[in-house]
Amino acid sequence: PSQDSLKSLEYLFNVSKDFDAQMEVVYNSDFSDVTEDKWFYSYVKNLASKGIVEGYEDGTFRPNAGCTRGQVVTFIYRMD
Repeated sequence: PSQDSLKSLEYLFNVSKDFDAQMEVVYNSDFSDVTEDKWFYSYVKNLASKGIVEGYEDGTFRPNAGCTRGQVVTFIYRMD
């Protein structure tokens, strides 16, 4: 990833603050790398429950991975 790329977690944290991601989490599926003891758990789960994030086919979310332009556009599109 380039020096300018955002980590998925950083981007989603900023987006979720504007999206009121502190609401009740209703998503029952789990990402294997997003556990309840992580500070970002409720943000990721809430956005997943709304269909904004889906994770990867292997069941991970990869919170420290780079976030591509395409992913950012997809997040914004799904929020609308």
